[in-house]
Formats: sequence, C-alpha cells, structure tokens
Amino acid sequence: MFTQLEHLLRSLVEILYPPYLKSRLLLEMASPDRETATRAVTALRARGWLEDGTVQGVFAGAALHAANLASAVLPAIDLYRADLSNANLSGADLRDANLNGANLRGADLSNADLRHAFLWGADLSGANLTGANLRFAFLYPNDAPRAAERVEQLLERQDHVENERLKGQLAPRFDARTILPDGSFWCPQVNVKQLVSV
Repeated sequence: MFTQLEHLLRSLVEILYPPYLKSRLLLEMASPDRETATRAVTALRARGWLEDGTVQGVFAGAALHAANLASAVLPAIDLYRADLSNANLSGADLRDANLNGANLRGADLSNADLRHAFLWGADLSGANLTGANLRFAFLYPNDAPRAAERVEQLLERQDHVENERLKGQLAPRFDARTILPDGSFWCPQVNVKQLVSV
C-alpha cells in the first residue's frame, strides 16, 4: 500500500512540477542499464526536451545502444565512453560534445553537426557520416604517427562494396557532403595525412 501511495505522490509531483520529471529522466538517461536509458530517451523525446536544447550534463558510460536521438540538440553534452552503437543520431547537434571513447559502431550520424566535438578513441566502425559536419572535430590526440594511421583507416572508403571489411571492421561511410575537420569536403582522393596536426 505504501509503495502505491509513494508512486501516486511522485506522479502527482511530476505532473505539477515538470522540472522534477525532467531531472529524473536525465538521471535515467545516464544509466548504464540500456532499458532504463532508452526508456528515458523516449520520454524526453515525447515531451520535446531532446529538441529544445536544454538537455545538458554528464552521461558518461550511458547505455544508449540503438537509442533514437535523431535531431536531438545536445551541444557540449558529455557522452564519454557511452554506448551509442547503432543509435540514431541523424541530424543531431553534437557541437563541442565529448564523445571520447564512445562506442559509435554502426551509429547513424548522417547530417549530424559534430563541429569541435571530441572523438578521441571513439569507435566509428560502420558509422554513417554522410553529410556530417566534422569541421574542427578532434579525432585523435596530437600523436602524429599513430593518429595519421588511424585517420587513414577512418576515412578510407570502399565504394564498390559498401559492406567491405576494413581490417576486420566495417568502414565508416562518407559522401561529398561530409565536411572534414580541416573544413574540406570528403572525396575519394582526400589526403587524410593533412588532417592530422603534427
């Protein structure tokens, strides 16, 4: 009986005071439990809070596998080591976001704004980056030899077979609308070594 009363009171507070509900949903979105985190994302989307630019905070290690974050406005969000594999981030505003070490395998980042985003150690295997803006994005720390090799792998494209494996990993997809960290557009002849500051 007491837990039913508690649940009723909490629901009443959430209805009468939406910031309380939003705070609770943001805490749940940061959860390492996939079901809890994705349920919170769905509830935030239903209330328009993903698109209004007010979602801020630290979501390090969040289990957001296959979450629908399409068109979300998340500038400067901290998703350090978050699991965003197979997540829908198409058209998302991720300017200045901390995605260091994030799992973005197979994520849809098409038309996402990743300007000034930190992607050091992020796994972009098989990610869709067509039309994404990576201008001034930080792909790797200033470790020129290793970084040049990793950027070479990241930007290599297998046009004849989209699902071609690249050293055991699915290559990310780019197109002529993808803006690279140096401000140029991706093309098959891009000299990726110029993208790495020595």
